[in-house]
Amino acid sequence: VYGSAHRRYGQAELAAGFALGKLGRSTLALQHYERARRAFRAAGHFDEGSALRYAGGILLGLERHAEALSTLQQAEELLAARMGEDAELVLASRINRATALRALGRRAEAQALGLAAWQKLETKPEENSTRLNALRLLGLLAQDRADYAAALRHFEQLQTVQA
Repeated sequence: VYGSAHRRYGQAELAAGFALGKLGRSTLALQHYERARRAFRAAGHFDEGSALRYAGGILLGLERHAEALSTLQQAEELLAARMGEDAELVLASRINRATALRALGRRAEAQALGLAAWQKLETKPEENSTRLNALRLLGLLAQDRADYAAALRHFEQLQTVQA
């Protein structure tokens, strides 16, 4: 009805990609996210970054970490330009990007990025999946460097938040 250059078309493609991702149909999900990205770009809509962020999440799940890192960097840049550095979607992209860095063995970069995102998230009162992902990441990074006391603090906080 709207055509492939309209934000509503992009929203439908984004929703289809999300559902396919949940069903484990990653290749199809990535195709829908790419169509969503193109529609949002044509419409000048910020969700171009969201489509990239979701695609990055799928790529992380497929352990295509270098590709995920690049995709998430693009998502973060687009979202930050349109929403500001402290926007929830920007911080979510940063946490995902830090996860990709960790998987690539670039733990110091992951730590710095994850901690910077967490410091901004800490000031937000609401609990959400971005905060949970940040705590999980920081716990894993602490565990990687054998700082088990810090890992335990992060994981205990994560349990408290999830309860």
